[in-house]
Amino acid sequence: MGHLHLEESLGGHHIFANFKTDNKSRTVAIIIHMRWSIHHVYRDPTGSLIGVVASRNGIEILLVSAYLPAKLDLFGYPEIWEEDKN
Repeated sequence: MGHLHLEESLGGHHIFANFKTDNKSRTVAIIIHMRWSIHHVYRDPTGSLIGVVASRNGIEILLVSAYLPAKLDLFGYPEIWEEDKN
């Protein structure tokens, strides 16, 4: 069995990617099932973000794939949550 290209193995599903030629480490991609209709594709010029507006059966959603630096989650929430404080 030979190696299949990604597009061949996905059998017609929608594939979108974004990258910047001078920094390919931030490449992002998103795969959407073939039964969804694609309306808009948004690509950030840094290559680290892609958004796709897709719909099916009257439901429209924005799907996003984003490159985030390692350990960013350590700074995104408080260690102790206090509901009373804003």
